[in-house]
Amino acid sequence: MLGRIQALDRRSDHGSLIRSNLTGHIHLRCSWRVYIASRSSYFGEGIDRKANGIISLVGPLVNIAAAAIFGLALLASTALGFGDIVIGHSFYFLQEGVQINLVLGAFNMIPFFILDGQKVFTWDRRIWAAVAIPLWIAVAVSVLHVF
Repeated sequence: MLGRIQALDRRSDHGSLIRSNLTGHIHLRCSWRVYIASRSSYFGEGIDRKANGIISLVGPLVNIAAAAIFGLALLASTALGFGDIVIGHSFYFLQEGVQINLVLGAFNMIPFFILDGQKVFTWDRRIWAAVAIPLWIAVAVSVLHVF
């Protein structure tokens, strides 16, 4: 079969046209002038296990860095006494920023199916353990107040 094969060409009642092909391109044309053209595919195709592991490790590391930035801002704001000046819980978003980023990073490091943890785990179990276990402990401490 040569060229692109149209897998779906359907018009709805509102004049929109949805078109997809086997290469993964999806085109949506609506009567209200919204155009979307995307390419969805598995990013890990054609790269080795180490590169895929490093790429997958970056996401949880960014979550850890963001949690650290929120945590430092929270410590600085409380140390400087800004909590006494502001009425209510105005700096509560800093604590939430720490917790949300820790939970997202810990969830991504679960070694299951398509999550980043599986890719890092299959690449190097020591690096996975060095990132995942402290991250899960940090979630237990900050979110669940275990210790």
